[in-house]
Amino acid sequence: MSYINSSDQSQSSLPPDKEGVIKSGLKRLNQSLVLMHRTRLTVWKAMLITVFVAGFASALVLAVSQDWFGKIWGAPSSITNQATVTYKDSTNKSYSGTSNTVTTNIVASTGPQISLKVLPEEKSMNYSGTVSFYVYTAGATTNPVVQASGTADANGLIVIDAKTLTNQSYDLKIVTFYHLSTSLKGISFTGTNLDLSTSNPLRPKAGNLQDADNIINSLDWQVMSVKWGTNDAVADVNHDGMVNTLDWGIMNKNWLVSGD
Repeated sequence: MSYINSSDQSQSSLPPDKEGVIKSGLKRLNQSLVLMHRTRLTVWKAMLITVFVAGFASALVLAVSQDWFGKIWGAPSSITNQATVTYKDSTNKSYSGTSNTVTTNIVASTGPQISLKVLPEEKSMNYSGTVSFYVYTAGATTNPVVQASGTADANGLIVIDAKTLTNQSYDLKIVTFYHLSTSLKGISFTGTNLDLSTSNPLRPKAGNLQDADNIINSLDWQVMSVKWGTNDAVADVNHDGMVNTLDWGIMNKNWLVSGD
């Protein structure tokens, strides 16, 4: 009768050196798989965080652009009040009464404004176009305290928001296309609406066709000369539909004149 040694069954049939190599390889493979799994989890977490942050930022931008916060928490357009009074007399008898409902409408204050009328030279009708305006502290020529642009209405009227101005004197400069700049000096501002549209209409001089140096000279004539005999809207200074001697006469009258 023969016997099998149990210890012999547990032994590998591979040589010891090859068995060690296989075990080492399997261990490294397992470590690589674990590392890949952890890396994937990290990448997914980073992607989820990025998507969340991007979505939150987009929602915030949309909310601000649509003024959702103002609509939710903004000031009401009206306030309604009603009072109820309860009192007792000397016999401890109670009396009560309710007042009528009072509604107060809330209107946003726009602040004081300065109204101007712009009528460029040689215009036979009211001017409706783009106007740039600059408000300086009286005597200053740089660093305007107000600088903006707007479109005059059909009557040449333009309104300047003056709520940031303090009570003092200012100089006001107006710039329109293809005209010399013009100004009003020493405007006294007292914090209330100031209407200059009737007493001081602004008349920018025509002929500044080159429109960059604020002086009428040969550069402006060069613009006119190449458009001679056409109906070019810029060179047709008097807007009669033809660039000719009448337009040159206006330019010549203002020759070498500079804007304010």
